[in-house]
Amino acid sequence: MPPPDLSAGCNHCLPKIYLQDGIPIQRKLKVPFTNGIKRGRGGQQCTSFQQFEGAMTPQSDVTLAELDLPRDIIQMVRESVVPTKARKAWILDAVQDCEKSLSGASEAGSGTATLAEANRLQCKVLALQSLLAPIRRLPSEILIHVFHLYLLTASSDSHQTDVITQLTIVKPSPLVLARVCSSWRSTVNASPILWTRLNISGQGDCYAGPCVCSKQVDGFKAWMDRIAQQPWSLSIELVPPSVDVRERPSRVALSNILGHPAIARLRRLRVDAQAPITGVERQAFPSLDSLVIRWRHADYHMHFLESVFPDAPKLKKLVVVNVGNLNPVTDKLPWPNLTHLFIEGITLSKWRSVVGHCVSLQDGCFSITEQSQHVEEFVSSGNSPAEPLSLPHLTRLTFMNRPPLHHDLHEMAFPALEELNIFHGDWALGTWGTLTLHTFHNITRLTVVGRRRVQLEGAIFRLLEETPYVTDLSLDIQCDAGSLLGFLTHRRDKALLVCMEKLDVFCGINPSGDGIAGTPPPAQAPPFTDRLREMLLSRAPSSSSPTHRHPPPVLKGLKIRLPEAPWSAEAVRAIEDICRDVGLSDVEIVVVDQSRGASIPSMSILGDESDRYEHWDDGLLYFLNRL
Repeated sequence: MPPPDLSAGCNHCLPKIYLQDGIPIQRKLKVPFTNGIKRGRGGQQCTSFQQFEGAMTPQSDVTLAELDLPRDIIQMVRESVVPTKARKAWILDAVQDCEKSLSGASEAGSGTATLAEANRLQCKVLALQSLLAPIRRLPSEILIHVFHLYLLTASSDSHQTDVITQLTIVKPSPLVLARVCSSWRSTVNASPILWTRLNISGQGDCYAGPCVCSKQVDGFKAWMDRIAQQPWSLSIELVPPSVDVRERPSRVALSNILGHPAIARLRRLRVDAQAPITGVERQAFPSLDSLVIRWRHADYHMHFLESVFPDAPKLKKLVVVNVGNLNPVTDKLPWPNLTHLFIEGITLSKWRSVVGHCVSLQDGCFSITEQSQHVEEFVSSGNSPAEPLSLPHLTRLTFMNRPPLHHDLHEMAFPALEELNIFHGDWALGTWGTLTLHTFHNITRLTVVGRRRVQLEGAIFRLLEETPYVTDLSLDIQCDAGSLLGFLTHRRDKALLVCMEKLDVFCGINPSGDGIAGTPPPAQAPPFTDRLREMLLSRAPSSSSPTHRHPPPVLKGLKIRLPEAPWSAEAVRAIEDICRDVGLSDVEIVVVDQSRGASIPSMSILGDESDRYEHWDDGLLYFLNRL
């Protein structure tokens, strides 16, 4: 059996449902079934996959025999056999008899013997009822599909504890499914698709090479044997070795596992490690399509003569976190083939160098820092002009934390760019350069989200003036709502956002000025509602007349976000009345929590939690779909 630190969940009980020999156990009974998994039948810790397989087999009939069930019924419970018509009638009669006995036991009192008998009868009822469950009649193909969907719901937490039973609840695993009954075990073991996700935990840092516990090696290899010819996903987590020598078990190099034949079919790889190692340096992954590399902490003082990345000639999607020393020359990654790229923790000069090689990039998300602590990089940056570059296939671009729009980016070209997203979090927005903003002239979707109050004139207004073709506009920012709505109002003498059809905007109160003196009383609508009426009227159907020099399109959709405040209810009523008056029907009004520490209404900025850094296909940029 793999040891307890194998995060696949083989050393725990079924999540939410507890079974012993196929019998559902009520939580109040507090009867764990994990003994056969955590320990071998002799009470010793299982140290090999073969021992673990033995521990996975259904246990003796002692528990079922105590329920006073016929031998064929016990066999049905253990092997998931569908009962015959005659046996179904017997089961229903037996359930009725047990329920009558339960009623009698509850009337008899609460003595120890009575409670024990009630528990036994309840277990017997559950065991008999389980024989009539619809899942026993499912064809194996459907059952495998159900198992597969169940395994896909694996949470990022390796385990948690049920506060009622104190039993360990773990994320889904094929080993857990195989523990239920012999029929499920046979189905699981014969289904390679259920074994296509493997987690490996090991140790390693700059002083000790990546390694795993020697007792785990056979289990990991046996798991990969079951994958057969299926494409699969591997997750590797490396933590620093224990300081106490006595706590260091026998170790085997991680490369011993990565030499398995199944590696040739590996499609997705995720590594969480401590700088400066990844555990996959110089490893070959010929079929790898998606890669996530995360260092827990960035160290900009480290210098590397060799790349920390593997050899992955077919790589298309890459996520890199805190690897500040990216170098498209020494890192032998197929940069020209990448279609999706996420980088958090990279300076502007390195970002330019990296993306300049990604000529096939379609979707990019970047968190760019200021000049790093690298003295050489800071000095060498100087005033040397940046070389022009073009990303002809880039359709979506996202900046997080510090959008570099105050730098000169006019030499960069994004001819196919359709969507620009800016999530500045708690960072202030500087003055954005006009030449840089003109780079995004042709975008049709624009989103700006942040917690910190922004000055509209130096950033937001400039960006809106340089992006006239935006059809979908989302501004979830802290600013004076009256000024923003006034700027969005269409005027005959100025063509601004002449293509806007959908607007998503946050409307708060500025108690310190801009024409709003303090917070309005609960029974009074905030002053920005007057500006909202003017803006909607300017973009209503009646405003699109031939007399307009630049007639705007009719605004088709509106979403207003309001902070949770005493005046919010009155603001909602006022906005509904305004929209009804101007004939706008597609309206959504949302009241959001704006308390300190609350997440941005539209999304959550990626934090230090490793589980937020997913593969691109697993919802890395999920927050974009929540706007």
